[in-house]
Amino acid sequence: MPQKQRFKFGDYIDYPRGRVVWDCTNSRAIVYIDRCIDKPDVLEKIKEAFCISDYVVEYDDHYRCRRCTGDIFAD
Repeated sequence: MPQKQRFKFGDYIDYPRGRVVWDCTNSRAIVYIDRCIDKPDVLEKIKEAFCISDYVVEYDDHYRCRRCTGDIFAD
């Protein structure tokens, strides 16, 4: 059995992230995702985990890791 991947300690901005929300008006999911993890294999895992088939991908400043934001958070 493969060992689970564990995150090192760090701030939320250190890790790529996203969110899935349901759009009631259009009856579909909206996947907000960090651009650096917007890849077909990642989206496939999200689709499976949330049991969604109809979705759109959107980007939002809230879902950007340190690598994608550049040095705006530099000390």
